Amino acid sequence: MKRAVTYAVFLAMMTGIPVSCEKSKKDDNIVPEDFKVGMSDAISRPDLDKKKGLTLEVDGNTLYNYLRTLVGVGEMSADMVNEAITSVRELKIEGPMEFSYTSTYDGRIKDVHVMAGAYYGKDQWEYGMYIDDEDGSRAFQLFWNTNPVKGVALMIPANFNRNTQVHTRSVLKIEYGEEGMNIAGLDNPLEKYMIVSVVNLDVTGSNYASKIKLFAGKRGDVVYIRGNTIHPTATLIDETRTGGICWTFVAKNDVEKDIAVARVALPPVDLDDLTHVWTVYSLKNVLTAEVQKAYSDLSPEDLDLVVSAVTANADDPAYFSGSTGFTSSGTSVPSQEGFTADFIDITGLAPFIPAVVNEMEINLAYE
Repeated sequence: MKRAVTYAVFLAMMTGIPVSCEKSKKDDNIVPEDFKVGMSDAISRPDLDKKKGLTLEVDGNTLYNYLRTLVGVGEMSADMVNEAITSVRELKIEGPMEFSYTSTYDGRIKDVHVMAGAYYGKDQWEYGMYIDDEDGSRAFQLFWNTNPVKGVALMIPANFNRNTQVHTRSVLKIEYGEEGMNIAGLDNPLEKYMIVSVVNLDVTGSNYASKIKLFAGKRGDVVYIRGNTIHPTATLIDETRTGGICWTFVAKNDVEKDIAVARVALPPVDLDDLTHVWTVYSLKNVLTAEVQKAYSDLSPEDLDLVVSAVTANADDPAYFSGSTGFTSSGTSVPSQEGFTADFIDITGLAPFIPAVVNEMEINLAYE
């Protein structure tokens, strides 16, 4: 899986749990082997230069490529949790038990409690697992069924490793299933899906994301994506803008062909209705409105030139390919194999409601 080795090493550092590539000869392990839906570089690149953020040239090309970073951060969060689960499998858990181990990274004792018939919220699960730091702080918990695999994982990275320097208040939640979820616009159910939720991300600049919610569901080679990221202090061109921006998007990603198509809207974080999300708040319309406000002192002719320059690559939808990322938008469909009429049709997908994501909280279970 893409970037698996890199994230395995990273999680070994984060958690202090050894990561091994060897499998037990007799595997009665009850912990799931996988808890993630992977995406390709075309739409997910967390290693892009995030320092640039939205502070350089603000146009369709820059903002569409920035979407790959946002999706990538959501996928990286899922990778962190997934690799933690994979690492926990190395502890060879075969049923309810309690034990402790010493983290090889921060040198602290971690206490593990595995039980049958655990509850999270109102739902009862076949198994539940809690991992606490030696001071009693909850670091990780997992609730799951084994057949078909379905569950919820929650993680506080800073409690896995007290030497963590970034996102020390962040909480991650992954909901995962292999039971055939149906979504609008599909004739057949998905093979597997995940919903990634992240809150309490650190302030890293004026355009930082404080919360993330990302859905990814796979059928065949195609991953169907919808998501929102909350940027409470972000601005684009109009620096007087207040109230923040919710990056709101849907996409399809053909993982094998490494191509993607996406729609992006930039509504306020408190938008509670999606009726006009692809019209009033489309990327092109938002950029047009901001240019017209920020450069209102220009002549109509000059203003039109600025609008045309900024929105030249901001049409809907956007097309992506491999490491290049954004290639074109609107009616300029790439000639590359895979960009069929069926693939680029994403009208049936809907994002989450911005206001709901903005108000999202993640509560861990304390039995």
